Amino acid sequence: MINSLPEVQRENKFRRLHKNPRLLKALIQSTPTKENNYYQVSISEDLGFQLRTYEWYEVDAKTFTIKYFDVASGKSMTLSEKRKLNKKKQ
Repeated sequence: MINSLPEVQRENKFRRLHKNPRLLKALIQSTPTKENNYYQVSISEDLGFQLRTYEWYEVDAKTFTIKYFDVASGKSMTLSEKRKLNKKKQ
């Protein structure tokens, strides 16, 4: 699901056009627990000697709703909120 997000698809399309062999991939970092009913998923690039992480997401284990997770603030937001925020920055 995360690999299918337009943001990830757009970046990987750009990388393919520029012959970059390192595509971004979703990696499950943690699975649901009794306290948190979501998967934590990172968007990462494997450099061979280093794993570079760009974004974090939370996926609800029951509804499969995806939220963006801001590591710096420790807060989640919906994808539409994140996309609106990105448009304002442009």
